[in-house]
Amino acid sequence: MTLVGMYQHSLVAGGGAPGWMVGGHAHLGVRSILAIVMGFAVDAFALTGTLRSLVTGLFLVGQWLLPVSVWVGVGFGVTVLLPAIFLWGLV
Repeated sequence: MTLVGMYQHSLVAGGGAPGWMVGGHAHLGVRSILAIVMGFAVDAFALTGTLRSLVTGLFLVGQWLLPVSVWVGVGFGVTVLLPAIFLWGLV
């Protein structure tokens, strides 16, 4: 997230960053904070084994694939990925 923010800052200094890129940066920031909170919740509910792996694994998939799908889908024109954004948002 920090590297993305630094890159966007350089784009803004040169004239502006595209809106789709700014939105992805915000998702990474918020979902990273939620990942920390989720870590406490997983421990509080004493999840173990397969359920613990499933919960944490799916959250990480959703955390990274949502903004990456936007960046690749809009930024590089691979629009087939755009419907997957709803899937990653549900995860």
